[in-house]
Amino acid sequence: SSAASDVYKRQVQLVSTKNRDASEKEWTRLSKKHADALKGLPHEISEIKTDKNTFYRLRTGVFDSRDKADAVCRKLKDKKQECLVVKR
Repeated sequence: SSAASDVYKRQVQLVSTKNRDASEKEWTRLSKKHADALKGLPHEISEIKTDKNTFYRLRTGVFDSRDKADAVCRKLKDKKQECLVVKR
């Protein structure tokens, strides 16, 4: 793989919650509701701590390019599902 395309992997962030279980439940719900966009994609929960809280960010996919991640996010936004393309 060339360095240019492989600098960062991208993911699509779906939600951020204060509870890991809530993020897992959202994946179950969203992966059914948006099966056309999310079918076959892996998911992970990324934990981030701030001074006051811990947030659990639900992310899906591991894309080689921003274009591929954007395409998934666009499909979701067309169905009124917020999402964000992030660096992994």
